[in-house]
Amino acid sequence: MLLSFAFCTFNRADRLEKLVAAMRAQVCPIPFEILAVNNNSSDATLTVLDQLSRLPGAPLRVVTEAAPGIVPARNRALREAIESDLLVFIDDDELPRPGLLQAATDALINEGAMCAGGRVIVNFAPHIRPRWLGDELLGFLAGVDYGAEAFWITSSDTPIWTANVAYAMRLFRDDPELRFDPRYNRAGTAVGGGEDIAMFGKLLARGVAMRYRPDMQVEHFVEHWRLRRRYFL
Repeated sequence: MLLSFAFCTFNRADRLEKLVAAMRAQVCPIPFEILAVNNNSSDATLTVLDQLSRLPGAPLRVVTEAAPGIVPARNRALREAIESDLLVFIDDDELPRPGLLQAATDALINEGAMCAGGRVIVNFAPHIRPRWLGDELLGFLAGVDYGAEAFWITSSDTPIWTANVAYAMRLFRDDPELRFDPRYNRAGTAVGGGEDIAMFGKLLARGVAMRYRPDMQVEHFVEHWRLRRRYFL
């Protein structure tokens, strides 16, 4: 079996060293690769990824998707990982916590889930969390926390995002039309998107077995421009 541990990236070269190191530090019961989808970055992203690909540990495979936006990048990751057994997505502004891949593989291999997601813990460092930013708003910063117990997801009340999600890839091999919807694309630094909640809705409507695993955890680091009222409005 093979797991592809993927992230899409755009102009965040300064984050990549810590990200790839944390990904390589994961313990996984099956072999895994790291798949980086560069989405036309104009900074030093490709240079940094090339350097990181030469370091020991899980192999780092780098591809460039020329079409701008998160949807083409995510769909490119699906194409690149289509022969893998499992795919785990995180974002380039995150760090995986220990145990992420162990929990994901347990949910998909042992518990029989076809999709699994876990906690996304919002980390405001090095910025200061505004006083007006209550916990009820954390979902707009990709925050996810449905408690300490695992459960089967059967309603839209507990969505899981691509900030921390695992898929059994036979979902996408068996249905070539099941892809991220370009109507919900987000390109560059624009505000928008929603491709992950649209995918969640498709899986929910099809009755796909989905599991919430609180021990699948990532830290999501928030950029300063997202800590303004204007962003939430």
